[in-house]
Amino acid sequence: MMLLHIQARYHWGYSIKHPFSSKGQPAFALPPPNTLKGALSKCFMDNLETIYVSIKRGKFNLTSSTSLMNFIKTASCRIEHNEIASEWMDINRYIVLHFQKPVRRALREYRFGAISSGKVLAPYRIFHILYLIDEEKARLILGDGWKQSLICSAWSITRIGSKESIVSIEDVRLNDSWLINHDVVKTSYYFPSEVKETIKGEYDEVEFWDDGFGSKEPKPIRYIIPGKVRGSIEGDVVEVKVSSKGLVYTDGENVMVVSRDAT
Repeated sequence: MMLLHIQARYHWGYSIKHPFSSKGQPAFALPPPNTLKGALSKCFMDNLETIYVSIKRGKFNLTSSTSLMNFIKTASCRIEHNEIASEWMDINRYIVLHFQKPVRRALREYRFGAISSGKVLAPYRIFHILYLIDEEKARLILGDGWKQSLICSAWSITRIGSKESIVSIEDVRLNDSWLINHDVVKTSYYFPSEVKETIKGEYDEVEFWDDGFGSKEPKPIRYIIPGKVRGSIEGDVVEVKVSSKGLVYTDGENVMVVSRDAT
C-alpha cells in the first residue's frame, strides 16, 4: 500500500450536502471519503482523455470513473492545525412549485420557498488529504506509468465538494507506507468509529455515508473526527487504541487508521 498526501487550500470554503436533504439542506463539516475519492477520480478521467461512458450495474447506470475506485481503498482529511473553519446556513429563495400539490401549482403564493442551505466557511484554509492506494491494482488499471498519472491527477484537482468549492493544490506526495503493529497510535485524520476500543483527546463523532455508487439506500457509517466540528471546526490529535477491526498505516509523517474491511 502507498499513501497519497495532498495539501489543498480552499478559496472561500465548501458545501457538501447530506443525502436526501430537501427543504433543510445541512452540509457535512468535513469532506466525506466519497467526496475525496470523487474529486481525484474526476481528474483521472479528464487527464486520461477518456470518454465518460455508462456502466450497467444491476439496474443502475454508473459513470466510467467508478472503475478507478478499485485501487483507492479509502480516504480521509483534516484541517490544518491552529486554523478554524465555521459552519453556516444561508437562507435562499428557491422555486418550489414542482413540489406542491397539483391544486396549488397555479397559485403565486406557493411558487417560492425559503430554503436553508448549509456550507462551511473556510477562507484560505489549508486541508490535508490522505488516500490509501493499492499499487498492484493501480498498475493493473493504469499501466506502468500509474504513479505519474496519479500525481498529475492530484495536481489537477480544482474543487472538493460542490462545483463552487474551489481549491488550489499546494503539495502532492506519493509515499510508501507500512503497517504499524502498535495497538495505541496518535492521529489527526478522521477514521471509522468501529475500529476504536478507547480514545483520548478531544473529538466529535459524525455520520458519513457510503452509497456504493448507485445504491438506493445510503449506508451510514460513524466516524471519529479529532478536534471539534460543531459550529466551529478545529483539528486536533487523538490517541486511539485500535481494535481487531482496524489497521494503521503510516508513511513516517502521516498516520491513517482504516477499517480492516476497506483493504
